Amino acid sequence: IPVLTIHNTRDPVVPFFHEGLLASAVAASGFGDNLVQRSKNSYGHVDFTTNELATNFLDLVHWVDTGVKP
Repeated sequence: IPVLTIHNTRDPVVPFFHEGLLASAVAASGFGDNLVQRSKNSYGHVDFTTNELATNFLDLVHWVDTGVKP
């Protein structure tokens, strides 16, 4: 299924390099086309504005509805 991740580049709880590990695992399983990863150059854990969350969620919904990857 389509998955869209967002990650702070300077997350003190979940290091940003985990995004690369996820991408590698997904690609190795043959489902790389189902993953979009986005990052925000900021410090914090899940430190996103309501607008950022809504925009990313709507991009995911549009992808699911249309099949067009954001």
